[in-house]
Amino acid sequence: MTPRSVFCLAAGIVAVLSSCSAATDAATSWGEPRRATTTRVRPPPSPQVRPAEAVESAAPAPRSAEAEPTPRLTCITQRLKLEGRASVWNTQTRISGDGKFVAFVVEIESGFFVPERFERLVVYDVDAGESRALDLESGGRKLVPLPREFELSADGRWIAFLVNSGGKTGYWDEPTANELFVSDWRAGTVEPIDVHRYGIGPEAGPVELDFSDDMSRVVVLLRAKDWKPAGCLVIDRARDEAHLLAPPAGGTPMETCISGDGCTVAFVNCLPSSDPFDKPHGLWVHDLRSDGCELLPLQGWVDADSVDPLVRFGSPRISRSGRYIALLGSLTGDRQMPRAALLVDRSAERVSVISRDEEGQPIDAPCYGAKPCEGGDAVLFISNADLTGCDWNKNFDIFRYDCTSRRVEQVSMDALHRTGDMWSFESDMSEDGRSIVFWSRASNLIPDDHNKVPDIFLWQH
Repeated sequence: MTPRSVFCLAAGIVAVLSSCSAATDAATSWGEPRRATTTRVRPPPSPQVRPAEAVESAAPAPRSAEAEPTPRLTCITQRLKLEGRASVWNTQTRISGDGKFVAFVVEIESGFFVPERFERLVVYDVDAGESRALDLESGGRKLVPLPREFELSADGRWIAFLVNSGGKTGYWDEPTANELFVSDWRAGTVEPIDVHRYGIGPEAGPVELDFSDDMSRVVVLLRAKDWKPAGCLVIDRARDEAHLLAPPAGGTPMETCISGDGCTVAFVNCLPSSDPFDKPHGLWVHDLRSDGCELLPLQGWVDADSVDPLVRFGSPRISRSGRYIALLGSLTGDRQMPRAALLVDRSAERVSVISRDEEGQPIDAPCYGAKPCEGGDAVLFISNADLTGCDWNKNFDIFRYDCTSRRVEQVSMDALHRTGDMWSFESDMSEDGRSIVFWSRASNLIPDDHNKVPDIFLWQH
């Protein structure tokens, strides 16, 4: 090989190596991976975006001060871990005042060839996401609570419930056979409370109950075997004594509740008559500290002329401090059924109609289950009216009234604000108004709800 040929071959090799190096650097500048070399060079920024603009676009957008977190809806019954198939066809729901525990009655079916059905009271721990079916016993006898008559304490520790000794499933079937029990379910203890040892004859029995936060006082509504009202009994467990409420104007308490601090009892009183269901009722408040009883002048406090606060069934629920009372009223001239949800502020001497439509007008539709939160900021109630403009199902739904903004929010909706395809009922609310539990037949509130049976839902704001 001549010297000239060697020189040309060397020049060609150098040219090829130079072109490969240039191609590698070009590929690196466009963000493509580069083979590992001994010398690492940081690629320059992309020419389409300047460095300052890149930092600005990567920063999160500032959150609006008016933005509110989206409420979260959880199906509790889909998280149950019980032995057997569980269903909640016939139960009320209760949530503790702190919003950490939920209680309801489930029907459990076990076995294959010969299915066995039995009912259990279930407590669901919201924080842990765990449930526990309670095996309640007293005196060697298994207790099956009535599915619509039990209450949960503010801290979720205590449960008061009724049991029908005759095996009936409704508290109205045989009132004289109803028995009252109190359970510390964490400790596994069950204590019977015999209302007859406080002077109540065998012709009456407990049908409804409520108690203070510490379970020191229990209020029980009594009815006779023919379902006529038989009085309201306030039991002081600490002193082991009880007394019947006796309104100064006479009559018989028909529905009652007690404040969480155990100092105030509110009840709807039936005026004396041959038929207690045909007369108007008044809302009375009994102060257990002073033993004073007064009739609240609701007709002079109400803020709407079309609403009559004297109602056939008031269903009062009182806040922990006793200041706020939610109850049901009726339209003027129509006392056959409750058609308005009301909030009574005893300190301000005001009755506000909370069942209003989008334009702020009182609705003409049945209402049930009104309950206030502790500060009077929110009221829970049930209605089959379209209060939000998108409730097309014409069934009962769960609503939450915000007393600050004076707006009604529908609770029984999915994440896209679509109403349920069937009715919702049996609701309860925590003391701060941010947690609501309810029973529903709807199948579209959460994705993949194909069990075709009612469910228990937890709404959290």
